Amino acid sequence: MHLSNRKPLALTYDQLVVGSSLEAFLFAWYGKAPVIYTRNQIPYFFETIPDFGMGTDKLKLWNSIAYQLSIAGYNPFENKISHIRNEGRNLLKAITTDGGVYNITYNKLFVFDDWAFENLPGYTGKTSDDNLVVDYLKLDRAKKREIDNITRDDSILQQIIFLDQTKTNLIGVSNIKDADLLKYEDYVIKIKCETILRENGVQDSDRKKINLEHKRREIVNLGQNIYTDFDDIYFVYSDLKTIDQFALKWVRIDYMKYFRLKMGM
Repeated sequence: MHLSNRKPLALTYDQLVVGSSLEAFLFAWYGKAPVIYTRNQIPYFFETIPDFGMGTDKLKLWNSIAYQLSIAGYNPFENKISHIRNEGRNLLKAITTDGGVYNITYNKLFVFDDWAFENLPGYTGKTSDDNLVVDYLKLDRAKKREIDNITRDDSILQQIIFLDQTKTNLIGVSNIKDADLLKYEDYVIKIKCETILRENGVQDSDRKKINLEHKRREIVNLGQNIYTDFDDIYFVYSDLKTIDQFALKWVRIDYMKYFRLKMGM
């Protein structure tokens, strides 16, 4: 971590949350705790969650909670932090993208994301070896019949989603294990996607085969590194049920109370 020559500014919080996932934001919102993070974990537009009373659109809910945190003053840095370092004795050093330095003290620290978080002990494993893989493709030179987005009972190209009315730009959504990422490289996905499109009514044009161009790939690792809690630092693993139980134990809040009320549970 590159340290700035600026004099550090001091901040003090009772409880502090590290991470920007939906689960981290919800935890901070209900616990009335500030959040800091080194990357934006914004959900994709196609991601859904169980309906706890606020709909199933994960991105919409993330945006709503992010807004609430911002106007309540619980997101003091937004996406301006580049690195965090554990200095021990309930002290963090945060470096912002413009070179600012902050010494942040806390009583309890809840870590949802260890990205660019330095001086932590070695992790002992991962919660999952799954990756959300999104391949961006462009379809040219093809006759397109009436065709909608495709959902398949398969981890590879489990969804094919068209991004415009011309059915030209599309994404393929897969869930791929760490060990299989090389097996399902760009060109493999391209060929498999062409086959699926043909099976769903997309035809070759003018005696020429479908021309599907792979534009780029985005990989989101779905696993979290597993650590042993130490001092006043607690590591939280992101699924809603676990967060609910964790919140009741450590923050004394009913994490899902609002959702239960909305659902009449």
